[in-house]
Order: sequence, then structure tokens, then C-alpha cells
Amino acid sequence: MAKEKLKLFFSNIGDGLRNHGPQIAIGAGVIGLVGAGVLACVKTAKHFNEKTEKHFAEFRKIKEQKETKEIDYKEYRHAWINEVIHMGWTCIKLYWAPALLAGASATGIIFGKKKLVKNWQVSTQIAAGTKAMFDSYRERVAARLGTEAEKEIFNGVKDVEYTEEKLDKKTGEVKEVKKKGKELVDPDELYSFKYNAKNFPGGFEKNIDYNVNNLKNQMATWNTIGRSRAITDRMTDQTLKPGKVTLYEILDNCGYDWKREDLTGEERKEFEKKKDMYRIMGWKLTAHEDEKIDGVGDNYIDFGITLDHDGMFINPWEDGIRLNFNCDGIVLFN
Repeated sequence: MAKEKLKLFFSNIGDGLRNHGPQIAIGAGVIGLVGAGVLACVKTAKHFNEKTEKHFAEFRKIKEQKETKEIDYKEYRHAWINEVIHMGWTCIKLYWAPALLAGASATGIIFGKKKLVKNWQVSTQIAAGTKAMFDSYRERVAARLGTEAEKEIFNGVKDVEYTEEKLDKKTGEVKEVKKKGKELVDPDELYSFKYNAKNFPGGFEKNIDYNVNNLKNQMATWNTIGRSRAITDRMTDQTLKPGKVTLYEILDNCGYDWKREDLTGEERKEFEKKKDMYRIMGWKLTAHEDEKIDGVGDNYIDFGITLDHDGMFINPWEDGIRLNFNCDGIVLFN
């Protein structure tokens, strides 16, 4: 029993080291570089003068012999070079430990950085594959149920029944009339936002048409910006490297509230994690709309604008517009 527990303990340690190896390597590398600097300063303060004093004395002696012409220029140069070599060897023996520690630390940082980049690339490929599968699934659903039904399912729209009071002009009585409508479920998704006065105080206005037109203009502008960032071949005009746009850029330009003072505790921690994700997630765009990047992504920034409450605003400054961004995934590190 004790043997199995010990085996499980070391297995958990091994899994932890493998999973968090890059972070550990970078952290240890930074600490090691700081330690190497401190150790070098300590050795300099304690031993440098003591170890090199005889070499400086020898340099002065050689210079005096040259000035008094006890040795010629050839002997002076030979003696000077010989003493430089001896002093260099003394410094190597004095600073070998800090130099070795600094080298190992730098290696750890480089290894950790390469591993993190590789992990991000793998995550991007997985996200791209998942998105391609999901897009294919959406196409099959649309083919079976219809495009409008598929959009409603994707945006979380459901059919609801509600009662509405209606005045009968003939009798003067108020009757309750049952009506059918649609309601947008409020999903908690990474790419889903509600464009309203609370979430976007820097851009939202008390005007439905203004908000819709503003968002459409933003969408067109960011598509243009993303394509202008692409690097193209001057001869063929084909995209060599796609332009990148992050979700953080767009949200910030739309006036998103990054402070979110209404959030506390776990909600605040979750929001900060999402904020970090918004900085690295977004789109890759080629220079031309009809040019695809390895079949990954839509090659187009879409805000997925959907009006709440079946396309009608009950209260235009409280309800808002549902935004469902079609991000390609992690784009900043690949």
C-alpha cells in the first residue's frame, strides 16, 4: 500500500513537471540570472582587488622597465600579453561559477520560451481543427433545418409565450392576450458580448440605428486594417504572412469597460483571465478577401450582430445588441 502511494506521489510530481515545465524553466532562469549577478558582485567586492593586485603591480613594473629602457619594445609587448593572459585566467577562476549559472539560466529561459511557443502553436492547431469541425456541423444543421433555424440555435434564441394586456375599444375592457415571440438566452461564452451602456460605456449611444451602423462601420474598418497588416509578394500579390487583429483591439476601440468595478471575488479573477485571452485571440486575414489561409478561419471579421428581443429594443439603453465574434483562435504567437 505504501509502495503504491509512493509511486502515485512521484507520478503526480512527474506530471506536474511535464505540464508546467516551461513556466518552471523560465522562472528558474530569471532567478538564476539574478543570482548570478549577485554572486558576481559579491566576488568582486570581496576578492577582485586581492586577486588582481599582483597583476596590476606587474603591469606597472613592465611599464617602468620600458620607460627606463631595461627592455625593448618586443620584450615589453611579450611581457604585457603574457600578464594579460595570467590576469584573464585569474578572472576566469574568480567568476566561473557566476558565468556557469548565468549560462544555465539563459538556456532555461530559451528552452521555456520555445516550449511555450510550441504549446501555443499546438493549441492554435487544435482550436482551428475544432472550429473547422464545428463549422462543418453548422452547415449540416443548416442543410437539414434551414439557415434561419440554425442561426437561432447558434445565437441561443428560443421560442417563448407571453401575455400582453390589450384594450378592447368596443367594450372598454382590458383583456390578456397570449402571444408568441423569441427570447435570446444570455450565454456565457468567450466570444459573446452584449453591446449596451453597461458593458460598452465608451461607445454605446441611446440610438438603435446609430449603434447598429457604428458596429457595422467598425467591422468594415477592422477588416480593412487586418488586410493592410498582411505582407504580400510584390510580384504575385499573394499573401506571404497574414495580418493579425486581436479581439482586445476591437473591444477596446468599441469602448469596452475594462475596469468592471461591478465584479468582485471569483468573477473578477475569471474576468482577468478572459482579458488576457482577448489579447492573444483574434483573426488572421489575407490581403484579399477571396484568398484563403490553409483553409483555416473565415478570412473575415464578423461581429455576428443580433438584436435582442426578436429584433426590437424594449429599452434601447438597457437591453442592447448581441455580438458573437467569429474569432479564428490564438493568433498572436504563431
